[in-house]
Amino acid sequence: MASANQTVKLGNVIKSTLYLHQRTHSYGYSIVLEDCDISLGNSVEIGFNGVEDLQQPGLLAVNGMAKGIAIGLETEKGKPLEINKTIESYLLHEGNRTLKFAAYVSASEAAIEHQEIIEGDFTANVAFTLYYP
Repeated sequence: MASANQTVKLGNVIKSTLYLHQRTHSYGYSIVLEDCDISLGNSVEIGFNGVEDLQQPGLLAVNGMAKGIAIGLETEKGKPLEINKTIESYLLHEGNRTLKFAAYVSASEAAIEHQEIIEGDFTANVAFTLYYP
């Protein structure tokens, strides 16, 4: 599956934007399910797993020089997807099915309040699991 290993680029995050709005805009990404056979079932559930941020529960912790931030995940329509908790269900149809999601950078309330956002490179890893009920 081509979607298994991908990088979502979140652009250059300017900390003044985070101080003003707490989060960046969303950056889209997709997971493509190929050759779906609905004779075996017509739905799939997806969950996202990773290291949860301590300051922002439900968001993904980051590694690197940047501090006071975490990565949020959401559906294409902006519904939050909590790390290690939320399972979303999607209907399938014959052939390929593209599931669209988005990621964003969020600053913690404490980092904003105390002006403790530190700029720098960061990464985060998340795994998705597909469940076919």
